[in-house]
Amino acid sequence: LTEHLDKIAFYQHERLIHLLVMILFALMSLITIIAFVVTGIIGLLILGIMFLGLTIPYIYHYYFMENQTQELFKDYDKILKKKELK
Repeated sequence: LTEHLDKIAFYQHERLIHLLVMILFALMSLITIIAFVVTGIIGLLILGIMFLGLTIPYIYHYYFMENQTQELFKDYDKILKKKELK
């Protein structure tokens, strides 16, 4: 049971880190695209598209990690119910 709680804590930490990185890349994408619109420098558009290209996989990965964390919580609840029945 304690090992399972350790795994949940690890997943929550990973989830937090990935959320922060995802937000950072989304902000960088938005800022560089806005900077392109204001300045018209084509290099900023390319950079914004590259940031956006990294943001999309991060969104999918974060979604996966969120679902896995929820599954761990469901498993923890099942373990507790079995332990209470004994």
